Amino acid sequence: MTRAVETAEIAAKELGYEDSIVRVDCLLPDASPPGIWAELRAHRKEESILMAGHEPLFSATVAWMLGSTHGMVEFKKAGLVRIDFETLGSEPRGVLQWMLTPKLA
Repeated sequence: MTRAVETAEIAAKELGYEDSIVRVDCLLPDASPPGIWAELRAHRKEESILMAGHEPLFSATVAWMLGSTHGMVEFKKAGLVRIDFETLGSEPRGVLQWMLTPKLA
């Protein structure tokens, strides 16, 4: 988790985020996509949320939030993805806005 926290700190600085970074167990490597969704729902008042974590959890989570299978999404190290949600209901219904791979950055 050290690199994920460091990544979050860099992103916070670059984006001008001055509040403290929230560390949650749902981003630990053995966690599951529904756990991440529950955490996002708990912060529903936030305008946007940036999460930093590791594989294979992020590929599985992105696929699950888009209603796909894990095999259809490959999240690369240092990649970024934006998913928008119209509502934060019990099941995610996200729309992929963009996915940026390290090669494109």
